[in-house]
Amino acid sequence: MAALFNPISERWLVPSPPCARCLERSSQAAEEANRRKRVEQRREKIESHLLTSGVPERFLPCTLANYDTTPATRYILDQTDRFLQEATYQGLFLFGPTGVGKTHLASALAREFLLQDKKVLFRNMIRLCLEIRQTFDPRVSRSHTEKELVDLYRLSPLLILDDLGAEQITSWSVSISSMILNDRYEEADKRLIITSNLNLKQIEKAYSPRVASRIAGMSLLLKVVGQDHRLKRGPDHGSSGAP
Repeated sequence: MAALFNPISERWLVPSPPCARCLERSSQAAEEANRRKRVEQRREKIESHLLTSGVPERFLPCTLANYDTTPATRYILDQTDRFLQEATYQGLFLFGPTGVGKTHLASALAREFLLQDKKVLFRNMIRLCLEIRQTFDPRVSRSHTEKELVDLYRLSPLLILDDLGAEQITSWSVSISSMILNDRYEEADKRLIITSNLNLKQIEKAYSPRVASRIAGMSLLLKVVGQDHRLKRGPDHGSSGAP
């Protein structure tokens, strides 16, 4: 504020500067207003944000609300909600047989974190390995080097690795997985969701004890149970987004 001249006292009045606490409150209020605006914008275009994050199109309708809830799966939803609301666990490991809804849950959590104004990167393991391998092929047009892609996966605030173990497991893929998991394990602010048909013992055998140990050390372990939704739908019912 500019100084004011008082014609009665014939003196200039210099206003006192605002207190630091008032400035801090004003800044916090403006930041919160901007955050709410971003969240509302994301809500209006959530499917676009999900696609940009890498969620496959068939899983865009997946939410926690439309997950097939039964007495047996109620606990699963309670625990995924706990992971969403609390930072007690850095990671979430969803494992179980094919078709019980692991990718549905992972996609629904991607939606919820996006609505919290968080950055999300969703990658199926087959696609992740393919993207990195393509950086070796001079015939393929690419915008990232191998290191840039690995850094992208390592440093994303929330990384979702879908279907760990579905990729061709080689010494190279084990090395890539170990690097990503180890770096994320060491950065407590980086969160991770993994889905897999394999349990930890099978991951230890297929990959290495180190990979299994990293997952166990940073994650809430959650076995997803239920009927195979693919078989229940049958070949003529299309996709409901519950793999």
